[in-house]
Amino acid sequence: ILWKIPQETHHAIFLAEDDTLWVLSRRHHEARSADFPNMVPPFFDDTILQVSLDGGILQEISILGLIYGNRMEGILPTGMRETTVEYWDPLHANDVEVLGRDLAAAYPSLKPGHVMVSLRVPNLILIFDPKTREIVWHQTGPWLRQHDPDFRDDGLISVFDNRGVEGDASVFGGSRTLVVDPLSRETRDAYPHRKDNWFFTPTRGKHQVLPNGNTLLVET
Repeated sequence: ILWKIPQETHHAIFLAEDDTLWVLSRRHHEARSADFPNMVPPFFDDTILQVSLDGGILQEISILGLIYGNRMEGILPTGMRETTVEYWDPLHANDVEVLGRDLAAAYPSLKPGHVMVSLRVPNLILIFDPKTREIVWHQTGPWLRQHDPDFRDDGLISVFDNRGVEGDASVFGGSRTLVVDPLSRETRDAYPHRKDNWFFTPTRGKHQVLPNGNTLLVET
């Protein structure tokens, strides 16, 4: 072992063009927090670490902090009291990716260095500026319990849409990949193209668009 980070990390690691690693982590809250006033403990606050290649933590960004700081707390899953969040895992971040200069020209509303995060529980994908902590784009659905949103060279964002409902593939007809235009917000199915060629991954799952236009799917 050359180095290790002394806190919990999970799900995803992304190597950015500046040779820093972007890693998902989380903090455990066992008591009420003044920063998140309607969160009922215990709960996780998913965070994002920027890590140097020698293992130094350069910054840690609270995703709940981003949501509250941008006045988006309405997207959180509320409990029976309507405004309190009584769920221990309110976000379940599962992917992080940084927009590089090689793709930035395809996204006129975004800038190199903007960070995209997938949050499974609220069916939310958001993009933020790590310097200002401003959320510059976000969309809830039509994906359900999604994973692995990716920037593409055509200006679209491709998403692994699990559509998992308690392991029952029949509810929404299986999983799919889809693409969304961040400007128009229009979406279309990318795969499968036929109902008789379906697949189903209720949890986990990854996808990768290959140079020849095919898509590699990980069905778990």
